[in-house]
This record gives sequence, C-alpha cells and structure tokens, in this order.
Amino acid sequence: MPLFAPARWVTWRRARDQAALARLNTDEMRRQIIGAVARAYVTVLAQRRLIDVQERARNNAAAHVDFAAGRFARGAGSRLDLLRARQAAAVIDTQRESLRLGLARAREALGVLLGEEGEVDLPEDTLVAWPKAEATEVQGAASLRRRKDIAVAERKLAYLKRSLQDDWTDYAPALTAIAQPFHQNPATLTQPEWGWAAYLVLGVPLYDGGARYGAATERRALLRQAEIALEGLERQVRSEVRVATQALERSRATLGAARESARIAREALQLADKAWRAGATTNFEVLDAEVRLRDAETVVSQAEDSVRQSEVELKLALGVWPRGPAH
Repeated sequence: MPLFAPARWVTWRRARDQAALARLNTDEMRRQIIGAVARAYVTVLAQRRLIDVQERARNNAAAHVDFAAGRFARGAGSRLDLLRARQAAAVIDTQRESLRLGLARAREALGVLLGEEGEVDLPEDTLVAWPKAEATEVQGAASLRRRKDIAVAERKLAYLKRSLQDDWTDYAPALTAIAQPFHQNPATLTQPEWGWAAYLVLGVPLYDGGARYGAATERRALLRQAEIALEGLERQVRSEVRVATQALERSRATLGAARESARIAREALQLADKAWRAGATTNFEVLDAEVRLRDAETVVSQAEDSVRQSEVELKLALGVWPRGPAH
C-alpha cells in the first residue's frame, strides 16, 4: 500500500483531466455535426424553393401554350407564337428535372448526416427550435463561453498548467508499506512455522538520465503552445461572429431588394400578357417577361437561402444550440 506516492496521485489526476477533456471533445464534435446537419437542411430547403419557382413557371408556361394553341386554331395567332411557347415550356421542364435531381442529392446527404438509410426531408419549421441569435448577443465574453471548442481549449490549458505545477512530484520520494504472511516448514530458531512480516520502503529518485528535466521542458512548451492556440481561437471566433453578423445584415437587405425586383417583374408580366391577349404585341414580350420573372423569383429563393445560411452560421459562431426535437 502506497502511503506517500505523489507521482502516482498526479498520474491519476491527469487521467481524470484527460477523461473530462475527452467528454468536452465529444460535445464539440456534436456541435460540428449539428452545424453540418443545419447546413444540409438549408440546402434541402433552398432546392425545394427553387423547384417551387419552376413549378409556378411551368404552370404559367402551360397556360401560355394552351392560349397560344387556341389562338392558332382560331386563326388569330401565328404558329411561331405557339412554337415559342412550347419551347419555353420545354426549357422549364429541363431545369425542373435538374433541380429535382439536386434535391434528391441534398436529401441523401442529409440522411447520411442523420444516420438514416435513404432520403430525409425535415419540416420547414425545424430551425424555429433554435434560440434567437441576433447581433445584440455578439458583444461580451459570454458569447465565447458558449463555444465548445473554446471550452476544450481552456480546459486543456488548465490541465497543462496544473501538470507543470506538479513537476515537483518527479523529484519527491515515495513511501510504501508492505505486509505479507509466511509459512516455514520446518520452523527454525529465527523463523516460526506461521507468521507475518511488515516493511516500510522509502524510495528516493536520485538519477534517471535527465528524463525529468526533459519532461518539464516539454510541458512548458506544450503550455505555451496551448496559450497561443487559445488566443488564436478566441480571435478567430470573434472574427466569425463579426463576419456572420455582417453577412446576415447584408443578406436581409439583399432579400428585400430581390422581393421588390420580383414584384416589378410580376407586374411587367401581367402588362405584357394583357397586351398580347389584346393582339397589340407578339408573345415574344410575354416570354421575355416570364423569363425575367422566373429569374427574379429564383434570386428571391437564393436570397432567402442566404438569409437562412447566415442565421445558421451566426448561431454556430455564437455557440447557440438547438432546443427540443431539433437537438
């Protein structure tokens, strides 16, 4: 039984610190997986939005084809108008199928991250379960404390400091108590047949070839490395928060402009359609207006995707974790 063994005690405490550090690393890996799932989910949602745009455009194109065919059958329209309308509808069909393939790939990627077999499609309100992460939360050191990677780096630094402070144990003696029974047959004058013996053994490390000095030098170097790593990580996190905050503000402004552009394009299409139905123009202006509206609605979908991506990045930068079923 060791009565005084500081080197062994320190080894046990270091192992306990390593176990705590491993648990924190598990939380950090979970945070990274949650971020990957959130990004994949936003990609799925963006693909669905783009398909919705193509579906609306396909419905408009089908109505356009029907009207052009009716006019051509009555002799009021030209075959050129009908061919243009059919060609525009075929282009939309091609783009829609390409987007459907992209949606299937995005759902498969989401399924892989969630550990599911096959495609996964989450409800549209999944991100609502995340706490709010606005620019007002950016200031202060509290935002950094929520980051699991910061917690891991801080715990590692504390562990290395304590490990360096325990260098004296490499030079400390060790006192061990030893008790053992014995049996001697036949007994002698100095040793009975049955008995026991107890010893106190004191060990003093005098020379180990310089291993203790080398270990101390290595611990000091690792401590300095951990200090620099933590400082750099905190600077990087603050930068990520600033960039994510600016990206969210810019993407929201872009979304407002994109929605206004789509509104104008929708109104222009209505005017061009009325003029064509009245016989004042050809359907070339209508097709051009439909393409512009489709492009404008696509930009709106992309801007909405950018806003959602920016919100996710800001929440991850602040270390905000989802609650409830989304976790």
